[in-house]
Parts: sequence; C-alpha cells; structure tokens
Amino acid sequence: MHGSQVRLGMNEAESQPAALLGCIQSNIAGYSPRIVKNDLNLQSPLPEQQLFPTALEVYTIMAAKVCALLAKIIFTSGSSAGTYLTVLCAGHVILRTAHIPEYVEYSVRSSAAIGAVGGAFVGIPITLTMQLASWLFGLDSAMKDGKIREGLCGLNPCNILISFIAMLGLIVGWGAAAGAIGSALLRKYGHHVIGVLAATRAGAVGTAVLGPGVIVAVLLMTICCTGTILGIANFVDRKPRGRRDEQSEEEAEKEV
Repeated sequence: MHGSQVRLGMNEAESQPAALLGCIQSNIAGYSPRIVKNDLNLQSPLPEQQLFPTALEVYTIMAAKVCALLAKIIFTSGSSAGTYLTVLCAGHVILRTAHIPEYVEYSVRSSAAIGAVGGAFVGIPITLTMQLASWLFGLDSAMKDGKIREGLCGLNPCNILISFIAMLGLIVGWGAAAGAIGSALLRKYGHHVIGVLAATRAGAVGTAVLGPGVIVAVLLMTICCTGTILGIANFVDRKPRGRRDEQSEEEAEKEV
C-alpha cells in the first residue's frame, strides 16, 4: 500500500513538468510568425549605417548659413539705405517748415546722402539684432512649425499696441543712429552736410512721422530674409534620397 502511494506521487510529479512544457509549447505555437519577426526586429541591434552627419555635411551647412547671413545683411543694408534716405528727407522737410536755421541753410540733398550712407551701415546691426532674436526666441523653428500665425491670432489688442509702440521706439532709435552715422562719415571725408546733432534730430523726427510705413518695411524685409535663410537651410539639411528611403523603411517596420 505504501509503495503504490509512492509510485503514484512520482507519476504526478513527472506529469507536472510535462504538462507545463506542453502549455508553453502551445502558447509559443499560438504566436504568428509575423509577430515573432517583429519582436526580433525590435530587439535587433542598431543598423551599422550611421545617421549622424559627416564632417563635410556639417561644414556645408555652416557655410550655407554664413552665406545666407551675409546675403541677408546685404539685402537689409540696401533696403535700409533706401528707407532711411526717405526718412531723413522727410525729417529735414518737417524741421525746415519749423524755420530752424540749420535745416534752412542746407538742402534736402544733404539729408538724402546722410540717410543713404547711414542707413546702409545701420542695416548691419539691424540684421544681427533680428537674427540674434530669432535664435534666442526660436522664431525660425516657430516659422517652420507654423506657430507664429497661431500666436498672432491669440494676441489681444493691448499686446499688439505695446508691441507696436516698442517697435516704433526701436525704429526711431535706428533712424536717429542712421542720421548720426551718415553725418559723421560724410563730414569726416569733407562733404558739406548738416551736423551730427541736426542729422540725428532729422532721423528721429522723420522716423516718428513715417514710423508705421517703416515698421511695415522692416517686417517685410525680415520675413523675406528669414524665408530665404529657411529655404537654404532646408535645402542643405535635406537627406539624400537613398538615406531617406532606408530610414522610412526602418520606421515603417518598427511601426508594424
């Protein structure tokens, strides 16, 4: 009796691992080959091909960005020269109507020359300031993602007014700087133009009067130049067709 109980217990102990093994085999057989293949793909090591840019690509991107910045400076300086030429002429005419002797003595042509020279030089800090602001506040990536339009739609009138006043004050300062720089440079090289203080006053007055138009002109210049830089950067940053196809196939296999 005791021996039969021992044999029965041994048979039960031997049958338990066999049942467990059969359960595991049935569960493994229940998986489809596609799922097993995908699990193996997910656990496979990274491909040998490096997705990081090479040194040549990095230098190409840097050279393209520098060339785009130089093109932006040239474009902004030319546009700024024409803009501040008009601004200095307007300020000169307005102050002449107030019968201020220095503006009556000199012709409007002198202010036009001052505005052209000073505006060309002021275009350099304008471009660098706007480029620095775009890098600090992420305007380039926001323009790529379309977030600027969403942000402008959410502005209230008070924010718009404050931004307009701040922009107007900044542009008035640029107009005064254009007058001062243009007068100082032309006087240094022997040209008969109005003094530095008078040119500064004419630049500030002309910009304050023509401020809204100048703001629109500066915004258009910024949008055009930023769009040009983004276009060049996207063209340089785009990957070759073969690499794009391989990467898209890998992403598609991982998503399945």
